Amino acid sequence: MIGEAIYNLLSSHTGLTALVGTKIYPVIVPQDIKAPYVVFEIKTRPDYSKDGAEDHDSTVSILITEKQYKAAGLIAAQVIEALELITGTYNSTTIYASTCNEILDDYFDPEELFLKEMEFTFNHNKT
Repeated sequence: MIGEAIYNLLSSHTGLTALVGTKIYPVIVPQDIKAPYVVFEIKTRPDYSKDGAEDHDSTVSILITEKQYKAAGLIAAQVIEALELITGTYNSTTIYASTCNEILDDYFDPEELFLKEMEFTFNHNKT
């Protein structure tokens, strides 16, 4: 599944784990986890033909939180290095193409956190 592939690509990237440790989560961050951390969610659109579902296009949204603006940018750079323009088979998911579509800076005032909201597109098999 694409979620497992994304998690493994992020959690095995030494540049990223040097900055956030093991704080990489699908969908929801456990309670009491402090920044920095990375959380991702996936939206998948199957491509159909007369024979049924073929390849899939998935949008992966990633949220990075960090107390310092510059550090958030460094984490974002490592996420890009881990995910952009990759191809290959990861956890039985074959990724044919991946691109970073957007990076948005934001700030969450109540917690004094800098945010990087990122969006990637992946074309992959239907596993």
